[in-house]
Amino acid sequence: MSELDEILDKIRSLYIDEFQEAITEENTINDLKIEINFISEKFNEQKQRKQEIIKHIIECCKDNYYVPIPTSSINDKLDVISAGFNIYVEELNSIMVSKETLKIANEKLLKEKENTEKLAKAKEEFLSI
Repeated sequence: MSELDEILDKIRSLYIDEFQEAITEENTINDLKIEINFISEKFNEQKQRKQEIIKHIIECCKDNYYVPIPTSSINDKLDVISAGFNIYVEELNSIMVSKETLKIANEKLLKEKENTEKLAKAKEEFLSI
């Protein structure tokens, strides 16, 4: 096996599982250029997507739970992470809405309790006359 064959095999093994695309069939210098450009482009795309995921996670940590992470059509590991995080954010949104609903209901109940206590006190005072 020539050095060129070894290099191309190594490059192809880097992305065969992730991208599952056969870019070239032969082992020429031009194929090497094509393979390197392909893997470089894919790694740059992943880097940008990772930065986007991090940006969304930071937003979520700032209590902005309504910003889902965009997913791509690639369906790779980053999409799995994004989809999982989006499910987590949806659940968190539900919890936050439920928490707010409970808070409002609790405030109403406290006001009703105060009104009931005032009415009970007024009734006692009236009956004691």
